[in-house]
Amino acid sequence: MEFVKLTESEYTVMKLVWQNVGINASQISKHLLAEKGWKKSSTYIALTRLENKGMISRSYPKYIITALVPEENIQLGSTEEFIDKFFDGNGKNAFACLLNCCDLSADDFDAISKMVEEKKKEKQ
Repeated sequence: MEFVKLTESEYTVMKLVWQNVGINASQISKHLLAEKGWKKSSTYIALTRLENKGMISRSYPKYIITALVPEENIQLGSTEEFIDKFFDGNGKNAFACLLNCCDLSADDFDAISKMVEEKKKEKQ
């Protein structure tokens, strides 16, 4: 699947859709008005753009919004883009930076170590 780049406002809308299965456009608009001060037209413009990008579908009569792309796909694509841009595609340097800049607990390090070992086994 090709990576779809989202604007910050589009990602804001998508997070609501991913977190609230069966949400309708009116609910999204009300939430974003309360949380972000968005006008209804701003929300509907973002929804139209997301639909044009193939990220969502809408069904009538209540304008129910359904995500067509899992959040993990966007996270993966955005992470790859970030690593390419800021680390010249070097995943090891990106990983080292994340280890140094995030406040990780001993349990976090154990979980990360386990993930690394599992990924290492897949590569062998």
